[in-house]
This record gives sequence, structure tokens and C-alpha cells, in this order.
Amino acid sequence: MTLDHLIAEKELIKEAPDMIYLPPFYFSEQGVAKRLKQIMQCKSHKQVKSSTEVIAELEKKMASLMMTFSAKLLCRQNFLRSWS
Repeated sequence: MTLDHLIAEKELIKEAPDMIYLPPFYFSEQGVAKRLKQIMQCKSHKQVKSSTEVIAELEKKMASLMMTFSAKLLCRQNFLRSWS
């Protein structure tokens, strides 16, 4: 079988003079390209924070959690000492 025969039988898809695809790959690539184009054209309603802001927020939350944990641990140690 020749390439022309496979293209005529829709076994292969020829898009340009030098671009030949198997149908599943062609349609997958077309779908991905279409979706990427939609994503790029979409206006984001979500405010995106910089990585520095996110890291600062996480560090603040971690510090708060560590203080809470330390306070609970101290209370537990004091409680156990009072029973010793």
C-alpha cells in the first residue's frame, strides 16, 4: 500500500505537503490545540498571587500552627508534672 492509498482510505491524514498523521494522533493534537487556544483567550476571574506571597502566607500559617502546638505541648507537660 502506498501513502496516497492510505490517505485516500482515511488510514492516514495529510495536513500539509510534509505532515502525515495517524488519525488518533491528528485528532488528539487538534483537540489539545483547540483547548489551549480557549484557555489562552479566557479571562481569569481568579486573582493569581505571586509565589512569594503564597510562601509568606504558608510561613505565617506554619508559625501559627507551631505556636499552637508548642502551647498544647507545654500545657500537657505541666499537667503531667503536676501528677508526678
